[in-house]
Amino acid sequence: MRLFKKKVKVEYWKDLQIPAALFFYNLGKDDLSYLTISGKPTEEQLTQAYDDIYDAYFDKRASKKSRILLETRNKIAVLILKIETVKTIIKFAVEFPLTDELRDQLIKGLVKAGVRIKDGESTREVIVKVSEQYLPSWETELQIEKGNLKDEEEKEVVSYETSLEIISDIKNRHYPEDMSLERFLSAEKSAFDLNRKRAQEQLKNKRNGK
Repeated sequence: MRLFKKKVKVEYWKDLQIPAALFFYNLGKDDLSYLTISGKPTEEQLTQAYDDIYDAYFDKRASKKSRILLETRNKIAVLILKIETVKTIIKFAVEFPLTDELRDQLIKGLVKAGVRIKDGESTREVIVKVSEQYLPSWETELQIEKGNLKDEEEKEVVSYETSLEIISDIKNRHYPEDMSLERFLSAEKSAFDLNRKRAQEQLKNKRNGK
């Protein structure tokens, strides 16, 4: 008799239902295995899930700092794509014979990526310029932006811990450590709205001499 091994269902966090603490304390990590609930999701699935959670969180929070984080993340994605595209073009230009038509296509690709090419520059001159000037400059910029993103993400963890304390104080209740990211965002907004309302009432009472 053939025994069939029971297939483990693949489950992983992919939206704002992820526990808030799990999200914040793993923010920015390369290893995304913490998103796994059961089974063995693929690297592509986890990467997409992380991107979806990340974007949904910062989009919903909609603060100035959140916008800066998303802009920095987008800069990094653009730089990575630009570097990989240009490296591919240069490799192709070096390894394969170029017809005039093909050279024109490659030049257009470099110009689109931001490379300035002067009239009369040879293919070799363009390759040297891109390899020695543009690529090192972009790679340095990429490292700087990655450092900026890491710093901002670390601040976001501190902000979460501070917000959690403030929310508990304002609401006069304890929130569970496993509460979802969505519930945290709702609680944060509700608490800050309540705090603002109380402050407005106190100011109004003060003006009325109460």
